[in-house]
Amino acid sequence: MPWYQLEDANDPKLDELAKQYNLHPLHLEDARTHDEIVKVDSGIAYTFAVFKPVRLIPDPDNPGEQMPSFSPIDIFAGKDFLITISDPTCPTTEQALARARRDGDDPSPEILQSVFAIKRELIDLRRVLVNTRDASLHLQRDPNTIIDAENQPYVRDTYDHVARLLDSVETQRDLLNNTLDIYLSSVSNRTNEVVKVLTILGTVALPAIAISGIYGMNLKGLPFEESPHGAEWIIGITILLTALLLYFLRRMNWL
Repeated sequence: MPWYQLEDANDPKLDELAKQYNLHPLHLEDARTHDEIVKVDSGIAYTFAVFKPVRLIPDPDNPGEQMPSFSPIDIFAGKDFLITISDPTCPTTEQALARARRDGDDPSPEILQSVFAIKRELIDLRRVLVNTRDASLHLQRDPNTIIDAENQPYVRDTYDHVARLLDSVETQRDLLNNTLDIYLSSVSNRTNEVVKVLTILGTVALPAIAISGIYGMNLKGLPFEESPHGAEWIIGITILLTALLLYFLRRMNWL
């Protein structure tokens, strides 16, 4: 699966990729906005996500102190492509992308097990958060609640926090599902490459197998059967047919 890693959203390469993979203009606009917010937008063909990893940098106004810095990363993740736009000076982002590239280049069953384990954990967490949200809402609306008006703001604050956590879990589930699709696509592409190589090897060996099979049946009247140089002729014809077959495969861009 092709992975296009860009360092600037204004790179003309992004416009070419947008035409190639039908990226929505609004997503391109979001990617090129400096004050973009964290979001995830799932579509039919791909998922667009914006994240802002946090890192600590020296505070220019207070020597010896540190201040948080946000470096946005934009992701266009489809089933057959991946586009990332990130700041190359952010070590947090670069480490995450390097780890993703390493795991993506060599997919293994352990990665799939890890994805399913995280998915189960998110399902359990969502179940707890949904119940907690409903309980907090009930405490706010129940006329017979034992919580007095002075403490109601704390209940509403709990409800707000649980709602935000629930939204975060839903976002993580969407990303995890897309990650699973990307993993399965990588495995499928890897299998296709193996099948392609085996098919080419079998096709290239076809002339030699066919000719040796015919002459191995000991039929009468075969060409060069009585010739003292028959073996040389047959080997030469086999090599010629194999070369012609390779030329045909190369001409059709199948090799």
